[in-house]
Amino acid sequence: MSATTVHQLPLPFGSHVGKQPDAAPRSPSESAPAALTGHTRLSAAITAYTQQIAARNDVTEGTRQAMTHDLDVTGRILGMSLELNSLTPANIVRVTAALQMTAKPSTVERRLSTLSQFIRWLTFKGCVNARLRVTVPKAVEELPTVLSRDQVKAMLDYTAQSGDARLAFLVRLVLTTAMKRQDVLALKVTDLALDHAPPQVRVGQGSKARKIVVPAELNRFWLAYAEKYAPVEMAFECSYKPLEGDLAQVSSALKWKETLGFTVLRWTAALCDLQDGMEPERLRLKMGLSILQWKETLALLRRLAV
Repeated sequence: MSATTVHQLPLPFGSHVGKQPDAAPRSPSESAPAALTGHTRLSAAITAYTQQIAARNDVTEGTRQAMTHDLDVTGRILGMSLELNSLTPANIVRVTAALQMTAKPSTVERRLSTLSQFIRWLTFKGCVNARLRVTVPKAVEELPTVLSRDQVKAMLDYTAQSGDARLAFLVRLVLTTAMKRQDVLALKVTDLALDHAPPQVRVGQGSKARKIVVPAELNRFWLAYAEKYAPVEMAFECSYKPLEGDLAQVSSALKWKETLGFTVLRWTAALCDLQDGMEPERLRLKMGLSILQWKETLALLRRLAV
């Protein structure tokens, strides 16, 4: 599968810029019943529902997988062997309480929204009590930590002058690609085509693989890093701990209250892109997010951009 190419808006480096619960086991080969009834088990009903979701052209595979996982979590709470005619308001309350104890607000909202759609579908099929409803609380997610434009400038200036080639390359790499930590650790030397026109970084694997066009000046920082560390296969031949330490060093040296880390850099990169005019869909592809994940992320970014 070819990677999606996402173009990066210009970012002047030297200048100034501003484990989820395991689902209850269900046989992958389990087939949906020909007709759903009140005696159908929850496991078979979930299979039937996700099969009809998969048949829709307006639902991506990532969204289908997320919805399946959300319903599997519900099945784990209630028991996959539960018959549909045994679903009661007390069951819905139980699921809601369990989710609120184990998941963040946005995840609770998404999973209950998926459950609500599932219940409406079952009601239409005549398999559950027509009065069964799911109340979906509106999540107010805590805003992630991001850097201001002045802090970004200070970080770039400090790392350029620090003499630490790995640190200087690392912050610029994440700031221009919005990569997650695991993508940074999985990055191979062959994923970097920084001397090409246009310079690109290949990020992610499989269906999430994408090529991100980056500023040409990133190559200068890569060459300085490569000369000192001589990476052979992996771009960073170390665990995440030394890299986290490098980033934390910046916030310590600049006396910030915030501790600089991969997550802060990723959110800062995304916010800068959005504020600089990158179209939301391009930014979603750049960050490698599903449509469901993007809905939550974009809402947070828009709150940060105010």
